[in-house]
Amino acid sequence: ASSSSFTALHAQRHAAATPRGTTPPAESTADPARSSPPPETCGYACAHTLRGHAGAVFSLTSAKGQLFSAAQDAAVRVWPLGKGAAAAAAEPPASVELVGHAGFVRALAVSGGGALLFSGSADKSVRVWDTNTHVQLCALSGHKHEVHALAVHNDLLFSGAEDATIKVWNIASLKCIRTLAGANGHTGAVFALAVCGDPPVLASGSRDHTIRLWELSTLEWRQTCGTSHFDSVVAFAAVGNTLYSGSRDRHIKRWSLRDGACLHSAVNAHDDWVCALAASEADGLLVSGGRDGRIKLWGLASFEDGAVGTLDGHSASVNRILFQDGAIVSASSDRTVRLWTKG
Repeated sequence: ASSSSFTALHAQRHAAATPRGTTPPAESTADPARSSPPPETCGYACAHTLRGHAGAVFSLTSAKGQLFSAAQDAAVRVWPLGKGAAAAAAEPPASVELVGHAGFVRALAVSGGGALLFSGSADKSVRVWDTNTHVQLCALSGHKHEVHALAVHNDLLFSGAEDATIKVWNIASLKCIRTLAGANGHTGAVFALAVCGDPPVLASGSRDHTIRLWELSTLEWRQTCGTSHFDSVVAFAAVGNTLYSGSRDRHIKRWSLRDGACLHSAVNAHDDWVCALAASEADGLLVSGGRDGRIKLWGLASFEDGAVGTLDGHSASVNRILFQDGAIVSASSDRTVRLWTKG
């Protein structure tokens, strides 16, 4: 049928369906996207999207003017920041791919001086890279299952894995000197590690829903924090002697590192798992990423009052966040890394 006959047929059917004496309802011309005001962003906007990974991006870290990202494609990518994250956003850099792992790369960390990059993978290994030459120096083996988390303190590297253990490595010798497990250890996979507080402690989060604190001087268990999450603890951020934890129960909790007490719970902080946390004392912000694809901003001084901003742009889970040179950097399962800067 021609276009005109189709239009006429449509008009006849519409008239037949409309009772006499009534006026057909007007078709809405409103744009659903404009039905509610855009979310507050606290001045942040996505300045650039870095693409290159062929799978979900799980982790981020930075050192010596370089941003490192790790992903489902078994690769680590190096993005030169040059004059900073803001400059990189203005002129997006090309990345270098570090190849060596045989499985998803879940975690990244750098040595104190930034000379070494550590990557933890589903292939059960932790690999060591030179951040200047990008050459792999060695692979550390010992975990029985995939490595989920890494943290560094002075000359010690900590790795947490699916085998429910935390291994302690001497960075100088690259030897495992201790395994944190046993009666006071976790009973499920270790998903999050952070060195935090004054004096510093190692915090670990697990599938067993708990957060455990470990003395760095003795490498012994100190305590298990009370008021546990209801699901896996997968993310940490810390400011001073305050620790924030993110969980698959969708909550963010704030803890005192002095006594392990829970100070506040932001219930249903995201519409799905809380996957990432980062904090900046200078900016007065806690930033969270969720499996709902959203980034939320929280005032450190007003955490109890709820989120103060939201950054939308990712189309899948936000798995890692960090602050870099005044910018927010986010990694997502949509295979991208986004740089968010203040205008």
